[in-house]
Amino acid sequence: MDFVYLDKGSADGVDPGDSFLVYTGPAKRGEPRKKIGEVQVFLVKDHSSTAIVRRSTDTLTRGNMVDFNK
Repeated sequence: MDFVYLDKGSADGVDPGDSFLVYTGPAKRGEPRKKIGEVQVFLVKDHSSTAIVRRSTDTLTRGNMVDFNK
């Protein structure tokens, strides 16, 4: 089991159970981003949250881009 910390929290509309898709850093112009994982939030604070890694195809690191998947 791996955990990640996100800089999104209840002030951003995040609730426990929400999912985020994780991508590699910013894509180069004209190239699609590469999806490398999915995480699910279980603890939410005002401006941050903690999530468990549900799937990953590569190492998740600081600076990876995420998309909110409510």
